[in-house]
Amino acid sequence: MSLENMQDNIYSLSSMELKAPVRATAQRPEIENNETLKVVFNGVELNLNIESKTWHDNPYVPLVLLVIMRLSNNQMQEVANISMSLEEDKTGKYIARVEVQKMDYSTPELKGLGLTLWERIPKFMQSIANDWKISLVHCVKKAPTSGLNS
Repeated sequence: MSLENMQDNIYSLSSMELKAPVRATAQRPEIENNETLKVVFNGVELNLNIESKTWHDNPYVPLVLLVIMRLSNNQMQEVANISMSLEEDKTGKYIARVEVQKMDYSTPELKGLGLTLWERIPKFMQSIANDWKISLVHCVKKAPTSGLNS
């Protein structure tokens, strides 16, 4: 996965373009990737840790893909995270489930962080669908009281 570079390996969180993880195959039935990047949101520098894992035909794991992104401040306190899973159902449909959580409501510069993260998800899922040549269904759980705008 890679992001659009802003300067000196620091990326703009608001305009990040995540690329799809490598898909597991029969030759490589399980692929893991872990990377940490520096990102900026409203002038605040954050650490973005991206963990991804893909599986191919594993009877013990119903998922095809799991991505967990954790954002932390310079004191390594987690301020937000995204988890996304993709599973293939019995009919061959790919179902994507996403959860966005924001933990830091006390830093004024992070106002709107949850919504910004949520807005990045459709493009990321589309890049997965394009690269993997699949159609997917995105399940959305509406939670207007989740405070993503805060």
